[in-house]
Amino acid sequence: MDREERRNYMDNIEESIAMIDDEAGFNAASFLLERYGASCPEDLADCDIQEFYNELYAIEADLRD
Repeated sequence: MDREERRNYMDNIEESIAMIDDEAGFNAASFLLERYGASCPEDLADCDIQEFYNELYAIEADLRD
């Protein structure tokens, strides 16, 4: 994963986290980050970013329904 791709994922992750926090009223990302051994999105390993984002996006999609 190159820097630009990682930055794009980080931007999308931050947007999803903000939406989830607003809709759900809690930081759901904390639970996911713990599962990946990270304390913040920037700590995620390159090999985990896409999977983390997919799980986060699924939570966001559920909140929109």
